Amino acid sequence: MANMLYPIIDAVSNTVLNVIVLDEESANNWPLDDGQFLGVPGGAIGQFWNGSVYTNPTSNTDIAALKSKLIADAWSLQEKKLSDYTVHVSINGDSKPFGCDPVTIENIIGINGLISQQLLGLLPPNTISNPRPFTPKGEQIPVSVTHTEFAQIGAMLAYGKQLHFTVYATHKAYITALTDETEINNYDITTGWPV
Repeated sequence: MANMLYPIIDAVSNTVLNVIVLDEESANNWPLDDGQFLGVPGGAIGQFWNGSVYTNPTSNTDIAALKSKLIADAWSLQEKKLSDYTVHVSINGDSKPFGCDPVTIENIIGINGLISQQLLGLLPPNTISNPRPFTPKGEQIPVSVTHTEFAQIGAMLAYGKQLHFTVYATHKAYITALTDETEINNYDITTGWPV
């Protein structure tokens, strides 16, 4: 019978404690301490036995890096999903689409800021005409949008941002709580987003 390297494994942590050279007959009769078992040949000291293969342990630094990357990926996905998201606002009784992309959000914030400044008397009257033309998402022809409707568009865009941020924050909280490399690698950040 050929000699082989047999790992002695701690039954609680599934960590290889030692590796001994035995033939198959000796392996079947090897005395073990309580809480230990003899693994299949192949493991090295310090490796983990997951029931089918030996793996190298993952350090806390590796776990932190994996979690940081997954959280960054969730943020990037949030930005993409938000940019693709559309809200609908009634403009003169007709539902119109407005994108939550950065350019639209910046434009609506800017227009609403100027309207506020005008209402406070900090800008000359009619600096921002009421209504004012604005082109909805996917349309070629601008529609006349009142100051009140611009406020409604701004509120809906903010609501869309909040919906997406809430999903991101939920994913981040779950990811932060993960402690196992396999759990981190299997975590699905694509669930729960608004459509």
